[in-house]
Amino acid sequence: MYVNILLAGLPAAVVPDLEAYVMTTYPEIRSTVYLEGIAEGEARGEARGKAEAVLEILGLRGVRVPDETREKILSCTDPGQLTTWLRHAATARTIGDVLHPRADPRGGRRNKGTR
Repeated sequence: MYVNILLAGLPAAVVPDLEAYVMTTYPEIRSTVYLEGIAEGEARGEARGKAEAVLEILGLRGVRVPDETREKILSCTDPGQLTTWLRHAATARTIGDVLHPRADPRGGRRNKGTR
């Protein structure tokens, strides 16, 4: 949004006052900012849910997840990456099967020991 770009270029000392002025003077901007905040919160919540699902599936499959990797998964906000990890977790035997799957010559993913 244009206001965010404008605010990002200003000295930090004036931002709170200008933000307050804009939000009280232009209600249409206030509602837009509010809706953007809701959308961002929903996206973060969906990402967190997918990340937790990846870890839950890996736990159920008995796959050990090092703390550093757990943090990497939990901090990921890319929905496409999380979906990929979630799909790989369903058949993973190791954390490497999730993060670095080997390509199957037939176009799919192939785990160790599968055909």
